[in-house]
Amino acid sequence: MISLSYRFYYLLDGAWRRRYTIVLPILLLPIIGLLVGISSPKQYAAHTSMLIQETAKMNPFLEDLAVSSMLKERMDALQTLLHSRHILGSVAQQRGLLDEQTSPEQYDEIIARLSSGLSVQMAGKDLIRIDYRANSPEGMQQTLEIVSNQFIKNEFDK
Repeated sequence: MISLSYRFYYLLDGAWRRRYTIVLPILLLPIIGLLVGISSPKQYAAHTSMLIQETAKMNPFLEDLAVSSMLKERMDALQTLLHSRHILGSVAQQRGLLDEQTSPEQYDEIIARLSSGLSVQMAGKDLIRIDYRANSPEGMQQTLEIVSNQFIKNEFDK
C-alpha cells in the first residue's frame, strides 16, 4: 500500500512539471480580457414598457361597445410604425438632431441610426416593450420618451 505522503509528493511533482501550463493562463488571461474590453465598442441599452389595456377589461359594462386592440395580431404593423420615417423624423427633430440645414444624406443617416437602435416586442399579454440601443448614453431617456409619446399618439389615439 502506498503511503499518503508518497501520493502527496507524486501530486506535487506532477504539478511542478506542469507549472507553466498552470500559471501562464492565470497570468495572461486577465490581461487579454482587459485588452479586449478596452478595444471593443461600448453598447448601451434602455427600454420602456407600455401597458395597453382594452376598455372592456377596465369596465365590463362597455364590453359590447369596446373595440379590441388585437395587440398580438398587430405586432408587425407596430414594428413598421416604429421604424417609419414619419415617426423617426419627428423624434429626431424633437431631439434636436435635425434642423433646416440638414442634408438628405445626413437625414437618412440619422433615421437609419435611430431605426437600427429601436425594437418593439410583446413583453406580456397587454404589455409592449420598446428597446433602444446606442453607442452613447446621452439622450437615451429623452429619445425613449419621445418615441413612446409619438408611438402612442400615432397608433392608439386614433
